[in-house]
Amino acid sequence: DFDAPLDLDSPDVWLMAEAVCAETNAVRAAHGLKPLAAHGKLDDAAAGHADRMAKFDFFDHEDPYVPHLRTPSDRLGAAGVSNPKAAENIATESGLAVGSNQRVTVIDRDRHQYAWPDGRPVEVHTARTFAQSVVARWMDSPGHRRNILAAEANSIGCGVAQKSADGFGDFTAVQVFQWFEPPR
Repeated sequence: DFDAPLDLDSPDVWLMAEAVCAETNAVRAAHGLKPLAAHGKLDDAAAGHADRMAKFDFFDHEDPYVPHLRTPSDRLGAAGVSNPKAAENIATESGLAVGSNQRVTVIDRDRHQYAWPDGRPVEVHTARTFAQSVVARWMDSPGHRRNILAAEANSIGCGVAQKSADGFGDFTAVQVFQWFEPPR
């Protein structure tokens, strides 16, 4: 259910990734472009990169820790994609529905309860609002926007990993676009 609040103690990162792919296709449709086909091997490559960025605390298109998975094309090849010509978008996002650099007050960190300065509670993201926030920020960035709206892209894979269990539920998100017809 894309509209249920995220469980920040045990988030369904596969559902969140599915929501990112769905939101990306919704944005493409709004721009008159065909939807991108889901591709399990692309999902695997994206999820693996999101996991490594979360685990090793780095944020980059190049993986400095696993040499054979350094670039997006390396990761796709390792996932079994035989024609790994691709583009990649990466992001970090809080599990809370807050924007960048906004102050909140901690009410109960263990229960993920926070408040705005005026006392209103801060909502936890749903998979849908998480995806909308991530994709909106990508659309505000020329390079990321170009990847999302690329007419030559035909497949997509998405991955999400929880970066920390610090009460905010920070996540990394990765999407990979394949530029050629996937092998049949």
